[in-house]
Amino acid sequence: MKDHIILKTQKDFKDGNDIATAIVEGKEDAPISKPTRLYVRCTDVNSKTDVEKMNMEVKQQGYDIEYTEELREYNERKKLYSSNMVKAYALIFSLCIKTMQSRIEEMSNFEKEIKNNPIKLLEAIKEKMHDPSRVKHEYATLTESIARVLVGTKQEFDEDLVSLHKEI
Repeated sequence: MKDHIILKTQKDFKDGNDIATAIVEGKEDAPISKPTRLYVRCTDVNSKTDVEKMNMEVKQQGYDIEYTEELREYNERKKLYSSNMVKAYALIFSLCIKTMQSRIEEMSNFEKEIKNNPIKLLEAIKEKMHDPSRVKHEYATLTESIARVLVGTKQEFDEDLVSLHKEI
């Protein structure tokens, strides 16, 4: 599944390589480095002639223009990365079956950490795929569910079981 998501993000998302790299590495931070500003070295300003000082100023202005452009591109990539994170989350969540979506939404940290974060979502999916608590207490979970359903919950005619399970 992870390979499919990586290929899909690289193919369909604008500048999707950043998201693909983050998913492969499992890191939430953007794999984009902030540009550094260059300065003209000047050891002794007083001994320089006016022409040399002017050349240094022109060179510094060139560095400033380059830095400004790199900073603009950096900020644009950061915005794209943020929007692509939400898109990747939506892609991954839509590939999950309703039962898995329901189990993930039931997690206590869903709203704060997992929602709109594809890295945390993949970790949650991995955890839920190998969740030993449901395996160990299979009958206890079943008994609790049946008891909750029989206490007063009623499934409507056009309501599916997953929707009913969310209500419980």
